[in-house]
Amino acid sequence: QNKDLHLTFDNVNLNKVTPDVDKFRFDGNLNGKIDFKQSNTVFQPTSTLRIDSLKVNDILLGKMNLDIKGDETLRKFHLNSNLENENVEAFSADGDIQIVDNQTLLDVDLSFDRFNLGVLGKIGGDVITNIRGFASGNARIDGNINDLDYNGRLFVNDAGLTIPYLGTDYVFDNNSIVDVTESKFIIRETDITDTKFKTKGSFSGFIKHKQFGDWQLDLAVNSNRLLALNTVDHEDAAYYGTAFMNGSATIKGPTSNLMIKVDAESAKGTDIKIPIND
Repeated sequence: QNKDLHLTFDNVNLNKVTPDVDKFRFDGNLNGKIDFKQSNTVFQPTSTLRIDSLKVNDILLGKMNLDIKGDETLRKFHLNSNLENENVEAFSADGDIQIVDNQTLLDVDLSFDRFNLGVLGKIGGDVITNIRGFASGNARIDGNINDLDYNGRLFVNDAGLTIPYLGTDYVFDNNSIVDVTESKFIIRETDITDTKFKTKGSFSGFIKHKQFGDWQLDLAVNSNRLLALNTVDHEDAAYYGTAFMNGSATIKGPTSNLMIKVDAESAKGTDIKIPIND
């Protein structure tokens, strides 16, 4: 039995052909081809795809290339992919996909070089915004496609986040460490600095997910003097002003219902006002 099939993509909107993924939206122009040849029991599957102007959550990442070549038995496929942004390879993946006893197994090495963390901007909901920074390092994905094991370590630079409810913005020390597991991004203890008054604290915790859905946060901050509030008067404000904390705070829960809890006392420079309305 002989087959010779060709599937061509010409400027196909990526958003129209990708599945819905919680907290992520994919955009770009998909180009390339998928070829499948069969001569009796010998198969020759190959694909060469390119995504121009790839965006994730409106963050422009660059051009992604994806090449997959299968063996003659259709049981093993070699995958090679990279993401280019201004001639820098921000991401690459290289490895194999195998079919064993009707199970799909992955063994893929990932490499990151100043990969834009802005793509994570939606996982903090309305509580944590302006997530930013660049990650470099290596990770590995292996195991059954339905129960994959992720392991890796990333070093994060130029990173920061904003907490609009508190009116605060923080940056992280360069080379902060994030460890990657199958269900968590673990942020190892690092120092943070508020961008207005330059007060400092320590930050640690993890971001949890189930196959990149059902996101939950468990983050902790400790300091003997860190900016914890910087707001102005507005309608319905119960209080406003500037506050510095000496103690700890946590941000926990699913991203749809995050809770901020503070166990601290005010530190030098605190000036809180409570409006009295008629």
